[in-house]
Amino acid sequence: MTHILDQLKKAWELIFKPEKSGKLSLDLVGALRFYYLYSIIPVILAIIVGALVGTAVGSGIQSGMRYSLPMGIGGVVHSVTAAASAVLPAFISGYTLLWFWIFVPIGIFINAAIYQLIGKYLLNAWNGKYEKTFTAAMLAVIPSTLFYFLAFLPGINLIYLIVTPIWGMVILIIALAALQKTTRVVSLVSLLTTWLAVALVLTLLVGVAILGSVSALGLYRFVF
Repeated sequence: MTHILDQLKKAWELIFKPEKSGKLSLDLVGALRFYYLYSIIPVILAIIVGALVGTAVGSGIQSGMRYSLPMGIGGVVHSVTAAASAVLPAFISGYTLLWFWIFVPIGIFINAAIYQLIGKYLLNAWNGKYEKTFTAAMLAVIPSTLFYFLAFLPGINLIYLIVTPIWGMVILIIALAALQKTTRVVSLVSLLTTWLAVALVLTLLVGVAILGSVSALGLYRFVF
């Protein structure tokens, strides 16, 4: 437990002073280990808050529906919402665990690979190893992980959705520069180039998919 708290404390310090990430010497296993250890308490907190909010919302809906609808319909709706309220905490728990302990690490691997491919091999912005870029990408998700419980709080969740991505991008720029021994300007330019390239590729893929669908629809109409 002490080690978990130590990693959580280190994560908290790094989101305010990401330039200190340059002192980190982590391989892929070490970076993943750090991520999983510091995320344990925030994930548990998010599950608790999400379950409490979900239960409260479900109870409110049950009460409102029960008294605003005719007796027969109200009873059916009440039963359905009661079942949904019972299932919702389990769904929130499962989703949160899957998101942060499976999908987010996979996303970090993919993002870091793209950053490394474009930054190192196409732009020649740095010469460091993939592990350094992976660590920077891992540090960038700390704010969204630590404060995920805020996503379940009405009103505050909008602030969370706006602030944490921006905060994460700032950390990524500074941490990547520190870990890859380059300047923040070079780091920023490399990341902007990467994001633009990814956006263009995705736009092209969507365009091709739309054209393919339109062509297939036109061919279908022509044949039939």
